[in-house]
Amino acid sequence: MTAYVLVTVILPHNVTGCVNQKVIGIVTKVDKEEGDPALAETWLRLTGCQQVFHVSSVTGEGIEQLLSYLVEEP
Repeated sequence: MTAYVLVTVILPHNVTGCVNQKVIGIVTKVDKEEGDPALAETWLRLTGCQQVFHVSSVTGEGIEQLLSYLVEEP
């Protein structure tokens, strides 16, 4: 079973090196006009997330891809 760590705050660069599981990033509320999903993804990648998903619970964007990843990833 794969455990997932949710990074919800701005963390130092490469902080994911201290965990022994894959760490994914999830950018939420991508439907908001005032947001900057690209900047949020950059921050997540700087912390060490190799896979980043963009999702919106309002429009459903990205939900299927995220669920597929979580189900298929060993």
